[in-house]
Amino acid sequence: MLKKTNGLLLLLLGHLMVVLAIIGAILPIMPTAPFVIIAAYCYSKGSPRLHHWLRTAPHLGPYLTHWEDSRSIPMLGKILASVGITVGFFSTLYFGAHMLWVKIIFPIVGISILIFIWTRPTATKLDK
Repeated sequence: MLKKTNGLLLLLLGHLMVVLAIIGAILPIMPTAPFVIIAAYCYSKGSPRLHHWLRTAPHLGPYLTHWEDSRSIPMLGKILASVGITVGFFSTLYFGAHMLWVKIIFPIVGISILIFIWTRPTATKLDK
C-alpha cells in the first residue's frame, strides 16, 4: 500500500513539474530545466513509461539524456540559461523589487545559479 501511495505521489509530483516546466518555457523569469529534471526523477521512480516519454521528447529529450547520463550541459543551453536568468533577474529588480531584502537576495540567487550552470561540464555533442 505504501509503495503504491509513493508511486502515485511521485507521479503527481512529476505531472506538476511538467506543468511548471511548460509555464517556465513561456515566462522568462521562471526556469524550465530544473522542473524537467525533477519530473524525470519522479517519473523514473514512479512511471518508467513516462520517464521514457520525457527522455525521448523531441525538444527536451536530448538535453535531459545528457544531464542524466553525464551531468553535462550543452554550451548553447548554458548561454541561453545565462541570458534568460540575467534578463529575468534584472527586470525583476528594476521593475518590481522595492524591498531591500529582495534587492540583496535576488542577485545572490542569480549568481549562485549561474555559478552552478557554468561549473557543470559542457556537453560536447548533443544527440538528436
